[in-house]
Amino acid sequence: MCSRLLSFMMILFLVGCAGMNPPEMNLDAKGRYGENRQYLEETIGDNADAPFLSRYFLCNAYVKLKSFGEAFTCIDVLEQRVKADDYKIYWFDYSYAPNLLRAEAYVSLGDYDNAIKEARKAYDIALTHDLSNPDCDLKSLAYLGLAQALSGQVEEARKTADMLRDVYTGYPYGLFEDLKTAGLAKIYVAIGDFQKAYDVAKKGTSDTFTKGIANALMGGENYFVPQELDLLYIQNKSLLKLGRYDEAQVGYESLMELPVLKETGEIYWNILYDVGVIYEHEGRFDEASAKFMEAVDVIEAQRSSIASEANKIGFVGDKQAVYNSLISLLLFEGRDVEAFEYVERAKSRSLVDLLAKRNDFSNKLEVDFDSAQMLRQLKIAEARYIQLDETQTMAQREDQRRGITNLRQSISEKTPELASLVSVTTLTAKEIQDRLGDDEGLLEYYQQGDSLVAFWVTKDGVKGGRLNAEGLEADIGELRRLLADPNDTGYIAQAQKLHDRLIKPLGGLHGKKELTVVAHGPMHYLPFSALYDGSRYLVDKATIRMLPSASVMQFLKDTGETGEMLILGNPDLGDPRFDLPGAETEARMIKDIHPGSTVLLRESASETNMKNAGTHFSVIHIAAHGEFNQENPLQSRLLLTPDKQNDGYLSAGEMYGIRIDADLVTLSACDTGLGKTAAGDDVIGLSRGFLYAGANTLVTTLWPVSDEETAFLMVEFYRNLKTMPKAEALRQAQFALRDRNPHPYYWAAFQLTGAAQ
Repeated sequence: MCSRLLSFMMILFLVGCAGMNPPEMNLDAKGRYGENRQYLEETIGDNADAPFLSRYFLCNAYVKLKSFGEAFTCIDVLEQRVKADDYKIYWFDYSYAPNLLRAEAYVSLGDYDNAIKEARKAYDIALTHDLSNPDCDLKSLAYLGLAQALSGQVEEARKTADMLRDVYTGYPYGLFEDLKTAGLAKIYVAIGDFQKAYDVAKKGTSDTFTKGIANALMGGENYFVPQELDLLYIQNKSLLKLGRYDEAQVGYESLMELPVLKETGEIYWNILYDVGVIYEHEGRFDEASAKFMEAVDVIEAQRSSIASEANKIGFVGDKQAVYNSLISLLLFEGRDVEAFEYVERAKSRSLVDLLAKRNDFSNKLEVDFDSAQMLRQLKIAEARYIQLDETQTMAQREDQRRGITNLRQSISEKTPELASLVSVTTLTAKEIQDRLGDDEGLLEYYQQGDSLVAFWVTKDGVKGGRLNAEGLEADIGELRRLLADPNDTGYIAQAQKLHDRLIKPLGGLHGKKELTVVAHGPMHYLPFSALYDGSRYLVDKATIRMLPSASVMQFLKDTGETGEMLILGNPDLGDPRFDLPGAETEARMIKDIHPGSTVLLRESASETNMKNAGTHFSVIHIAAHGEFNQENPLQSRLLLTPDKQNDGYLSAGEMYGIRIDADLVTLSACDTGLGKTAAGDDVIGLSRGFLYAGANTLVTTLWPVSDEETAFLMVEFYRNLKTMPKAEALRQAQFALRDRNPHPYYWAAFQLTGAAQ
């Protein structure tokens, strides 16, 4: 445990020397992280040899401000300093700092497994090094317990809270009492024990005598803002959860007046959201929706700094309640168009960001002066936009948002390569409507728990409605179970039940012959074509295409052109049990339809050839085994022939590093259309990987279908493709297969994602 040798006189000496401390230490102690970031970026920049103290406080500023890309890069540099035995701040051992900073960042990102791992590493260092810095075990236990609670490990979290409570913070450690109390209170909030959280936070005043001396010696300023802000926030959060709205409102309004609040990212958006909840409870709906919108803006501004896809998903995950509350309130007020636009923002930003960045920008960009100036203007404009300004009207904030959008557009037009550096704005409702055909309707769903909303969008309007989501996942699972037996007709009642839940409440398809479906949550696993209205399947009424989000349409091209074709079939996996003679037959039959096609079979159907050929063919057909990995969806993969360059496992994760300039990719393999739905509804799997890599349209399967039936459908599909748009070609192929085998098990597994033409 941390050493108890530090004397009260040493504390006073350290505090008394505050005037001689570097500015970064003083700014950090006062919670002025934005100022600290600016100061340190100007002072040390990317200098890896900068003092450890300066590097540490810069990393901490990035973490507190939720600038995660910069944070992890900074922490990596800090860790190198630790490995070089350079990790002291004054006489304090900060060798645990990289692990603790990562733990805090991972908690914010919703990556609780890594947060637990890093917090434990920090605590182990505290134990083994016998550190003379009391906050080492306090912070590591606080983040460990918080991550455990948020990941559902309630009993483990309670045990960690007990350990944290037992950490000694008496004389001469009174200065650290707030730190312990805030950590405990956060764990209790995460567990859901709000009364205990309130009691702890309310009682949690530090050794006021010691803290008073410290503040006096520091010139009268409060150097304990972060801890006190945490405690005040938790008090009011707990009051709100306990239903004591009036008390919570008074407390939150006081907190909103603190300038430092805007620099405390996690607390800032939470308070904006909670104030919106209070306003909604009071019937002040316009004010409530305005607060929810501000909270969303802060979340998305923070989110734009996250580099990896998985972390983007995690960061938004625990914030979906903000979007859900806003969307529900907008629908209640009859503001369907705005509600639809926020649904798009809630569920599509991660993939939209990725699609916008799919060009290879691995080489250093040459940025001219004007473009660099515009980038700086954009950064300033975005920073100003997320700042709370009660004097601004909604119209003024909309002007700001429009200005940001115009800047992004100007940058993209002037220097297209800079698209990877610009946060992408999802399409407006009007822009989505303009991209729909005259005879096309778009059906988009959004689910949060038992709350489900749906939107019917055409060129003429947007109409939203509430549906019942209770038991929806189980109903979809039951339909899939029933469809798995081609000799059982019990699926009919279940298919009609789901049709009545998901299609009928919106008035059906209103006569539209083309349907675009933007699914959500468990609906990604639903064969929409097999939904039944009592007399006809949905596929009988319209062609159906799937999209991960409506905003993806801006990146799709309706070319309708079939150029050079590559066919990979029956890869040699080194084991006769995995041979697919039907896939080889399928490849040869498709070759007969398109004689100019390039066919790669057995040893030639390799991962290396697939990667190398990706930019040379407009149509790519892969007839091979596919594996869906539910636990690690980025490891979902196609099994191709291995060689010296590649292992043959073409995973979804690898797709983010290659380029495929194909108008159509058909994955004639098992379970290729499946993906894991994460919080925020980003679906991670092979389909998404191919979209990111550059595919314009995908044809995939939702469950395994036998070689013979698959080959028949594929041949029909490619024959139809000579004279029909892609979506209609697949539909007619499904009809042909249905004539042979009427059960939906055979034909409903196939779906098209992306451009329909």
